[in-house]
Amino acid sequence: MIIILFPYRFNNYYFKKYQIKELKKKFKNKIEVHDIFNIISKNWYKGHKTKRSKFAIIFNSIFQWENHIKEIIKKNNKVFVINTISSNSIKSLYIHYLLYKYNAKIIKLNSPEVHAPSQSNTLYLKILSFFKILFFNFPRFLFLFRNFFYSKLLYFLKFDEVFILFSGSKKFLLTLNINSKKKFYIDYHSSDFANFLSGKKKHEFKNKKDFIVFLDIKAPAFPGDDVSLNDKIIYDVKKWYNDLNNFLDKVQKLFCKKVIIIPHPSVRKFKNIYYDKKFVVSKNPDASNLLIQNCKFVIANGATTAVSYCVIHEKPVTFMYNNQVIKNNPTMLFETTSLCKILSSKTININNRLDKKKFCLKINKKKYLEYKYNYLTSKKIQNLKNSEILKRLVS
Repeated sequence: MIIILFPYRFNNYYFKKYQIKELKKKFKNKIEVHDIFNIISKNWYKGHKTKRSKFAIIFNSIFQWENHIKEIIKKNNKVFVINTISSNSIKSLYIHYLLYKYNAKIIKLNSPEVHAPSQSNTLYLKILSFFKILFFNFPRFLFLFRNFFYSKLLYFLKFDEVFILFSGSKKFLLTLNINSKKKFYIDYHSSDFANFLSGKKKHEFKNKKDFIVFLDIKAPAFPGDDVSLNDKIIYDVKKWYNDLNNFLDKVQKLFCKKVIIIPHPSVRKFKNIYYDKKFVVSKNPDASNLLIQNCKFVIANGATTAVSYCVIHEKPVTFMYNNQVIKNNPTMLFETTSLCKILSSKTININNRLDKKKFCLKINKKKYLEYKYNYLTSKKIQNLKNSEILKRLVS
């Protein structure tokens, strides 16, 4: 039996991300998604509200969830929990205690799935970052402090076994905040690579290269995750999209090709009123995989994980930013330029004069291959799907 323990509203975006449809076929009635947003995240998470997946089981109290988990354990000899929650409150700590108490086997997804550089890699920058948060964003400071405090308490619970699923190279693993007697490391595809494997045979078609793909982010039209930590960055939204529309219009004229906008998957079903009507906006859940494999090149708004599809399909990508990002969001700019460097690509400020030479139109195959096996997948599992890897694990 597999349980996916999830701290946020489990919507259709996560349904696809975790390949629930495929897992349901593989495990039949031996898989459940537990949406415990109302228990541990409701009071602080202010992200965009989306409709939950019908497959998720929603819990409103710890006691309700505990009674359910006890029934599952009575009926199953082995219960594996894909634990995606953090320990940042007394309730989340208690849920970890219950997992420990009932001897659940813990599975952790422990890879970033994208190049995620640390901006505080020196003592000076760490101290500077600490005081900046302490004096200018105290709610965030409290959140980080709680996370640190409860993580230390969680470490006193020593689980028998923890299975760590990692994508790419072990050296890029995220910090594991669960203590255990035994740790097992298992190669696993990133969510983007896994979805590519599941759909590649079904979606192959001729490569026309008659359009350009633009990968967008949620903000500023929709609230980003930073809002939850009272860390909202103030943009001039109207100017942002005026600049973006003008930029994309110039790109169409410069390359004599249409631009297709792919919104962030978590808000893809919603209408962005700021996009110019002249642009095609794809709301297909598989848009990134379907369109990037067939486009001329890609423009990405920041260091999005969807860049994985550029690597998978060997398509050049140019990373864009604007003057507002330079002024208000240096972290986003740092992440963008870092990912650009890793892929040996190019960045472009859309507020400056455009020139074809500023766009990346060729790929560095060596850099792309390194990225693929550092962050997305492993040669050891190239003939396996994630559902098959999980089936072997729990059998």
